[in-house]
Amino acid sequence: AVWVSLQAIAVANDQGTKVVRMVLSDITARKRLEERLIRSESDTKAILDGASDAIFINDPQGRFLYVNHQAVQLLGFSRDELLGKCLTDIAPAEDFELTRRMLGQLMTSGTLRYEPLLLRRDGSAVAAELSGVLLSDGNGFAACRDITARKQTEALHLANNKFRDAILDSVPAEIAVLDNTGSIVAVNQRWREFALNNNVASDQLASKTQIGANYLEVCQVAGQSDVDGPAALAYDGILRVMNGSLPSFQLEYPCHTATQRYWFLLTATPLHVGDQAVVVTHTDITQRRQQAQAAK
Repeated sequence: AVWVSLQAIAVANDQGTKVVRMVLSDITARKRLEERLIRSESDTKAILDGASDAIFINDPQGRFLYVNHQAVQLLGFSRDELLGKCLTDIAPAEDFELTRRMLGQLMTSGTLRYEPLLLRRDGSAVAAELSGVLLSDGNGFAACRDITARKQTEALHLANNKFRDAILDSVPAEIAVLDNTGSIVAVNQRWREFALNNNVASDQLASKTQIGANYLEVCQVAGQSDVDGPAALAYDGILRVMNGSLPSFQLEYPCHTATQRYWFLLTATPLHVGDQAVVVTHTDITQRRQQAQAAK
């Protein structure tokens, strides 16, 4: 089949009689290109509608030109209700300026990534992760996914950490939780206070006592100069608790400062929670030791 364009033009001949001039042009190539473009657009929309993320395409003013099926499902609006809206229309009022600024960032920098709250049709809010890019035609493309479950998990984890910290802080001993590499992942308030009060710099924690420091390596290095000293014994005992060859470990040791003589009881007990391996507790037994020495 051949596509043609028919153009009829009324003109006057040499005798002054009006006639119709017919011009036929072969436009088969153009029509086939149009058909391919229509099929391509249809295929693209089918792909976007099948995406697991909510997809939005907006014009330079931020108005939605296209939304996919997942966007309809996520927000509860019909497709027609969403078309013509802007991201600011589905953001909470208190986030209006932030949303407007983020849209401006997309149009100027060409990329966007942030975690907004979006309003559903029923007025409820959904936590979302939104990534956008500026297309070559000046429109914006954004993919958005529901991260409500992740946010709830993060909130629960934070609440659990606060509960754990409250328990640790209630214990009248210096406590550090080590992971399976020997690094400190949590400490209590008594640990922080002791590290702060016994450092050369009065406003800083003592070296190698903060979260992230490897407590096992500190013991190992300190024990190299005295293989029978408390640091070497602590290193060996904690390591054996970590690898399961000891159910627990205890060690009484001196920890004297420039101004005060201290004795502590180190206790290492296993903690099989995720990558947390050992709880190290330092209990001040100075008074007991002093009483024992006085009784001799």
